[in-house]
Amino acid sequence: MSIKYLLFGSDGQIAQRLVDSINEIPKGAIKVTDDVWLATANETDGIWMLGADGTISKSPRPVDAPDYPALFASERFTHETAGITVNGMAVYTGRTTQNKLTGAAVRAGREANYTVNWKLSDNTFVNLTSTQLIAIANAVGDHVQACYDREAALLAAVADKSYTEAMLQEGWPT
Repeated sequence: MSIKYLLFGSDGQIAQRLVDSINEIPKGAIKVTDDVWLATANETDGIWMLGADGTISKSPRPVDAPDYPALFASERFTHETAGITVNGMAVYTGRTTQNKLTGAAVRAGREANYTVNWKLSDNTFVNLTSTQLIAIANAVGDHVQACYDREAALLAAVADKSYTEAMLQEGWPT
């Protein structure tokens, strides 16, 4: 029967797994039982380490920190584009509508008598005056900015270590 060894690196983690009948056994390799040998090979849900006291044990793998900027940007986009209600009208807030509203509001700002037949998110159409159109564009712009403000606040909370998972669902504009 072959004798099995583990060689650990300076970080305490397994660097090599060796068998005396196959490998040359270097100085510092530790002789282990078949049970330990099999466990270190098969139990990959942790990191096998050599402790300062010479014991071999499995530590949990470190949990990677979430990619907070991507997570928060995704959540912001969801809220940003979910739509809002302005003066009882259900208004799209997707990127395409934001662009169209900006263009229409610029024109409405130049032409006081400008009107437009605008489609709402409930698939109805309303005739909007320049004043109404500018009010809707402002409300959508304020909504979008509030979403970005919330994203920035979440990033600040991560930076100052006050962030909690519950905060991801809190504080977004409605």
